[in-house]
Amino acid sequence: MKNVEMTRRSFLKGSAAGAAVLAAGGIGAGAVMPVQAEEAEGMVMDYEAYARKWNFEIPPEPITDIAETIEGDVVVVGAGTSGLCTAVSAAEMGLDVILVSASKTVVCRGGSNHATYSKVMEQEGFDRVDVERFYLSELAACSNRVDNRKWYKFYDNSEESMNWLIDMLEENGYHACLEMVNMDDPDSPTYNPVGSHAFISDDMTFAGVGQPFLVETLEKKLLELGGRIFYSNIAKQLIRGDKPNGTEGRVTGVICEREDGSHAIYSGIKAVVLATGDFSRDKDMMAKYCPWAMELINWQEAETVDYDFGLNPPLSAGIFHGDGHKMGLWVGAAWQRTTPNAAMIQGSALCPNQAYGGHRGLLIDARGHRFANEDMNAASQAMQLMRLPEKSAFAIWGTNYASDIDWHSFGQHYGDPALSPEEVIGGWEAQVEAGALVKGDTIEEVIEKLGLPAEETMATITRYNEMAAAGHDADFHKKAKYLQGITDGPFYGGATGSPLFFTVLGGLRTNENMQVCEEDDTPIPGLYNVGTMVGDMFSNIYNFRMQGHNYGQCSCFGYLTGRYIAEHE
Repeated sequence: MKNVEMTRRSFLKGSAAGAAVLAAGGIGAGAVMPVQAEEAEGMVMDYEAYARKWNFEIPPEPITDIAETIEGDVVVVGAGTSGLCTAVSAAEMGLDVILVSASKTVVCRGGSNHATYSKVMEQEGFDRVDVERFYLSELAACSNRVDNRKWYKFYDNSEESMNWLIDMLEENGYHACLEMVNMDDPDSPTYNPVGSHAFISDDMTFAGVGQPFLVETLEKKLLELGGRIFYSNIAKQLIRGDKPNGTEGRVTGVICEREDGSHAIYSGIKAVVLATGDFSRDKDMMAKYCPWAMELINWQEAETVDYDFGLNPPLSAGIFHGDGHKMGLWVGAAWQRTTPNAAMIQGSALCPNQAYGGHRGLLIDARGHRFANEDMNAASQAMQLMRLPEKSAFAIWGTNYASDIDWHSFGQHYGDPALSPEEVIGGWEAQVEAGALVKGDTIEEVIEKLGLPAEETMATITRYNEMAAAGHDADFHKKAKYLQGITDGPFYGGATGSPLFFTVLGGLRTNENMQVCEEDDTPIPGLYNVGTMVGDMFSNIYNFRMQGHNYGQCSCFGYLTGRYIAEHE
């Protein structure tokens, strides 16, 4: 093979597998890229090729055909939770705020918002999260590859920002409740501290899906405060030093493409704040920054552009295209230090007994073998599934499983009673009826319906039952209280399915004041980012132990950033 000049774009068109190798470190003199045989001629990977810039890092030609310039004190780009919190906070401080968004209205999904304390927690008698114990445990789970300054700033300020939101929503007829957590020992890897706040109404009390109440309330508040909102405005380029895509001086505005195809400059005298969400629909960016999660995304679906996703967008297609990340890179921003980026993924909800749990009974692979300690939440289970060739596993259990342990479900409020065995079994039966689970009078019948190898699977179940009876897991050391034997019929079984991809987290180098920074950590004057874009906030995976941590930091840092800009710019 001969060396050839090639961009990463041409390589990615040739092979998705090659994209992962390219980004994950498949480098070195003479390392061959795994492309299709007919495309292999002349394609060689070496350090020189690896070190070249990706296409998305190269700024496009400056946009010069400007139809209009609209000025304010602060321009916020993005109408999600973090952008709206920033805009409202700045407007409350008396600033003239402009919010521009590619979407046609406010956007959100889910509805879990973590805070270490709040007036709701105080009213219900809870203590603050044990920062000296739990936070150190979480930082260790991140291999301490996150920015401690931001983590502890969140701890110290999330109570204030959450109470700010609670007051605002109560004024509009909504309520805050505490979401059900994983009930377990504090030292368990599945344990969640109380602190996830869900917004509900008199008519909609299901916890964890009420984010529309929040963003709609924030939009209303911003307009009441005199803020201006321009929807269907796609941010294209930042202005730095009076130049589109300039690399020196102050960021003073953003150029947006409007619905009619014309361009307008939205100028921020004090600051421009990027809040444009993730980059999971950009194949090149994922290949460079989060290659391990690429196989979870349907790239044909991801090619479409949709800024108006609803509460439950297709999980296989990613969310956004990294518009804000790219604009920041083009004006000199550095990328976060933590790579690869953390993704938010979940294992399937195959009959978990906890709100954020995975299946805690017996899990086996396609060969009928057990492969992990099942005492883990759904995010950790997803990482174990990623290790299996099929990216999917199977569970088999007996009717006794409904009464051998306590059951709670997503959507419950903290303090709700556990589900009764009858309710649990009723849920299984509904899934059997829908074709999501199988059922049999014997274990062998369930094994056959699942298409598993009979001899190997039965041997695994026999050994598991023996260990359950003895109260000791000699293979993976699962806690005895979670060793439920598969004993009472009828029996049930199902497949986990592949892990579910939610989003990719992080991006631009960001200090504790949400200022976007250059490679030497010098803040770029006038440029901030908040929300999912904030670099070095998460590492490894988003593990859901602080459920709602992402939305919590979106609102907390948005609230703080609006005030910081008012006081310091």
